[in-house]
Amino acid sequence: MFFIFPYRIDRAFKMPWATLVLIAVNVLMFILSAVLGIEWTAYTLGFRMNMWAPVTWLTASFLHADILHIAGNMYFLWLFASVVEDALGPWRTIGVYLAGGFASAITHGLVMLLFVPGGAEIPMIGASGALAAIMGLFAVRFYKTKIRVGYFIWFLWLIRYGTFAITSVAGIALWFARDILDGLLGLALGATGGVANWAHLGGVAFGVALGFLSGQVRSASTEYLAEDARQLAATGTHEVAAAKYAALAETDPANPEWRRRKARELASSDRCDPEAARGEFLQALQLMVRGRQLAEALDTFIEADGIVGTPGLDHTTLLAVAAEAERRPDWVTAERLYLRVIEE
Repeated sequence: MFFIFPYRIDRAFKMPWATLVLIAVNVLMFILSAVLGIEWTAYTLGFRMNMWAPVTWLTASFLHADILHIAGNMYFLWLFASVVEDALGPWRTIGVYLAGGFASAITHGLVMLLFVPGGAEIPMIGASGALAAIMGLFAVRFYKTKIRVGYFIWFLWLIRYGTFAITSVAGIALWFARDILDGLLGLALGATGGVANWAHLGGVAFGVALGFLSGQVRSASTEYLAEDARQLAATGTHEVAAAKYAALAETDPANPEWRRRKARELASSDRCDPEAARGEFLQALQLMVRGRQLAEALDTFIEADGIVGTPGLDHTTLLAVAAEAERRPDWVTAERLYLRVIEE
């Protein structure tokens, strides 16, 4: 016997309200179906490829057969959707869940109609397809993030257990490889019931496609590059960190924070280049003023002035930063900046 179970994702996240709402709706629907009768609810609201398919694909995504079914799905929903929600936001996460449920239901229905006609009349229920879409998008958006997995092996007298870490791409690929094998075996045997493997595969394919089409790979690359730069800066490898921030500034030129951080690293490196650092601070300030990030611009000016001296600002930037200093009020900085405008 071989058993693996993911139990943690190496990434912090804020309170995932949308994920909690989805879990609550699933639990309420399970309680309601238990009151009405799970078998009756499944045959009434479960998904089938018929005239009610546009309604039942939605209801089926919130129904479960028993307590173990819903407990497992809700655990995985919390584990993966909470992290996805932190990156995408609550409404998009709910949208992925609903659209993933539709994609998984249609995939299941079409496979049944084409290859196992008898299976098309058996209702499909469960959040697994919608969850698979979230997991597929998770694999794209967090392709380098580690998943912590527990395992248990029992073969004759051999018993082994423990934990290991695996990247999200490898972990989810291995997880769904079983669905591919089970799905092909089910088609070969003409199976009409049990686990809806093709619904899972339809969901994960939808999530992966959505991740690529919505630019999640670029967002992930930017995030991982920034994390590498922060770690290098923390360990004192300032020149390499500056190069990382320079790469971020090239890929995201409208973001002044990368220029600001690059300037810090240039000023902190062993081969300190004050002029280059001042130039980066200046570009960061101009971008902040252009984007009306005036509080950040004032903080950046004060930081630059303390590290490498006052950057050579143009009149527009000088006046904007001076006005922000006056509003704060930081009279000393405001006076200095206004005097510079007058002198020039």
